[in-house]
Amino acid sequence: MSDSYQSLTFIPVEPSQFKDILGDHVLPMDEMETAYERAYGYILQKVSQLKNGHGWKDWEYSPEDMLFNIAPLSESFIFSLPLSFSSFFDDALNTQWSSIFDGCDKLLEVEMEFGEKSLTNKGSFPPPLVDIVYLLQCFAPGMLLVSPQEALGATVRGLPSLKWIDENSKILQDIFLKPEILQGLRSASIDFDFQDYMERRLTTSNTPPAEEAFYDYADRDWSVDDDNWVNKSEYESLDYEYCDIGCGYCGHCADAVVYGLDSEF
Repeated sequence: MSDSYQSLTFIPVEPSQFKDILGDHVLPMDEMETAYERAYGYILQKVSQLKNGHGWKDWEYSPEDMLFNIAPLSESFIFSLPLSFSSFFDDALNTQWSSIFDGCDKLLEVEMEFGEKSLTNKGSFPPPLVDIVYLLQCFAPGMLLVSPQEALGATVRGLPSLKWIDENSKILQDIFLKPEILQGLRSASIDFDFQDYMERRLTTSNTPPAEEAFYDYADRDWSVDDDNWVNKSEYESLDYEYCDIGCGYCGHCADAVVYGLDSEF
């Protein structure tokens, strides 16, 4: 996710789907949990960089099942990761994770003041956040999709670039321990077509509502009347401005709020 990347989307996945992308180079769930625990140090180092170098801060409410809970200086959203990696595969938490990761796009819309320095994130993600997202992609390819600015909606990636994998190969080896995992990540980063894979998943299955986010994200002109899919206008009408992790990011906390009373528009 270089500076040219400008959109991040969470897609619910199942661990069994990772073999479609990595072949046999997949960790069993118990080993994945252990590897994720080994990654705590790296992740928290990046969190510290976000706080010390980019104006982020600890959020006042931090659930015990979260590794951390932080927000940018603008407090436009809250960014959290779980203590247990299996939380990403809990259907009951899909809305929560979708809200958290999709909220990162708000960084592209603001310019923040931090101390005496003006920190401009407009059009790019801060590098520590990029590293966290890329690491999560190595654990769960296809769960977090990024789209490049120059081809928004045309190309998506569910794994880091080969360059990032090679530059961080020592860290990845220390986390995953098995050389074949790194080999699988390198091969898939070069050869796997996530755009085609996700479109095939969406057209051959009865798509859960949370996955409509991807299809709308990959083709902004797309619409569908299938009652089994969430109506696009309903999805876009959700407002998370007053939501937090306590309500599970329901999208309805702002329903009673009247916007624009003091606006010149």
